[in-house]
Amino acid sequence: MVSKMKRFSSKKEAFDFFEEQMSRAYEKIYEDKRLEYESYLLKSYLLEINISDLENKNRKEILKDLFSAKDRFIETDVYEIEPDFFELLHQHNKGLKISTYIEWVSDRFLFLYTLSKSQRVDNLIYKIVQTHPRIDQFWFWDDFLNAQITRTNRYFRGFGFDYDYRPIIGKDPEETLSYLKMQLWGGGEELEGIYKKLREVLEKMAILSKVRFKEFGDNRDEFVISDIKFNGKVRSHGTSIGIHRKILVNLKREYEEK
Repeated sequence: MVSKMKRFSSKKEAFDFFEEQMSRAYEKIYEDKRLEYESYLLKSYLLEINISDLENKNRKEILKDLFSAKDRFIETDVYEIEPDFFELLHQHNKGLKISTYIEWVSDRFLFLYTLSKSQRVDNLIYKIVQTHPRIDQFWFWDDFLNAQITRTNRYFRGFGFDYDYRPIIGKDPEETLSYLKMQLWGGGEELEGIYKKLREVLEKMAILSKVRFKEFGDNRDEFVISDIKFNGKVRSHGTSIGIHRKILVNLKREYEEK
């Protein structure tokens, strides 16, 4: 999968393509029992913006401003597909190009979709957020993430813990355990038992950074397996773009209510 994706004529056409790639990723992972096809997984990022004083600019102009960072050598071209759906082509002066798609949910929230590789898009969004005070990623705290795995029609499939007490200066880093990153994927009662035990043991030390679950729709043929990360990134593969987007909408609603 290259970073530059195809041009779409409608939001429906884009979502149909996303669903096709999600299904393809699920089939590859199921057949090969490995995650080497990460570039086919749909990655979505929930973003918050503050444009309350930009009434004189249209959405296309606002997106170009938000997602360009001249001091980071990032220039972004914006193409309107529908009034609430845009393609963004991000170009770095080193020649790297990344395609993303923005759904304009409201004047406070955006959903960004991409099939480009995670590390490239993670780095892009990090640089954009560091450059512009008007845009930020979400921040899902420990209890918020924990609550996600018990929602209706969801089945717990994995989790990640992060722990980082490394000092910037001072103490010898070999004196104590100062860094831990743990991820366990699977399912069933055994995984749930491990998860509960680790949350008790690491309650005041490690932070829940990611949860994974399988969510079904109206029938067993409609499902997605999704990772929700603490920074508002949702990565999915499965058979239904509708369920993926429903997850984003529910996360946004719960976050906004809090």
